[in-house]
Amino acid sequence: MLHIRGVGVLFRFNSTQDAKDSTQVIGAAFQGGLGLPEREYYLKQDDKSKQLRDAYVKHVVKMLQLLGDAADQSAAESAAVLKIETALATASMKNTDMRDPDKTYHKLTLADLKTLTPNFSWEAYFKAVGHSELKEVNVGQPDFFKALDSQLTATPLDDWKTYLRWHLVNSAAPGLSEKFVDEDFDFRGKTLTGAKEIQPRWKRCVQATDRALGEALGQVYVQKYFPPAAKARALEMVHNLIAALRDDLQTLPWMGPETRTQATAKLEAFALKSAIRTNGAIIPP
Repeated sequence: MLHIRGVGVLFRFNSTQDAKDSTQVIGAAFQGGLGLPEREYYLKQDDKSKQLRDAYVKHVVKMLQLLGDAADQSAAESAAVLKIETALATASMKNTDMRDPDKTYHKLTLADLKTLTPNFSWEAYFKAVGHSELKEVNVGQPDFFKALDSQLTATPLDDWKTYLRWHLVNSAAPGLSEKFVDEDFDFRGKTLTGAKEIQPRWKRCVQATDRALGEALGQVYVQKYFPPAAKARALEMVHNLIAALRDDLQTLPWMGPETRTQATAKLEAFALKSAIRTNGAIIPP
């Protein structure tokens, strides 16, 4: 199951706060499955966008050749990948529409999901990701999943295998051998972002560790660099800042009596958080 390994094929699935019931955390399925950053990279027809898509196709070819595919085979495979991803992009909701929370909230039951995507077994999927107990999820973009369901049967199985294989190597590239790392940076670093040179290996290793083990790493960091004495100094500074602001409120010449009273009441309502978050770790009081 590629999703368990963090490979974003077909769509994205995670847990999130229920947008209409903050007491609940629910499963959520959203559009995804693209190798380029977002839908417009596939759909715009200006010269720059066309050149970028051509560069992406060549990048996929090179990566598949690094896996051992022949030149003509990898060219056909890259074309298949672009075709699938273009279909997914076409069905994707625009970024501007995704800013509207009502447009991305569609809580569906298992029965609803079966109707929406009859060719995709959500029961099998939930079991595979370790959440067979799920009975309903929020589907952010129902139209996207309808289109995806159609593509499941319209696209040849071999093309799906190529698509999945491509996304696996694409996801793993930064941690593979140097030739994969270099080709990955050549496109995702230089072409997409304009970066001139890849970061030193030690920096990439630190970043990878932080992404994978942020909370655990933060706790070790705090134990070493934020001992109780350091926390005490930080709290003393906060108390001093509040005291200084309280004094200012009593002497500011532009404040009238009523405004001063209200401002002081707001200050007194301030609550110090009972924990301090440092580099991903929470320090208890």
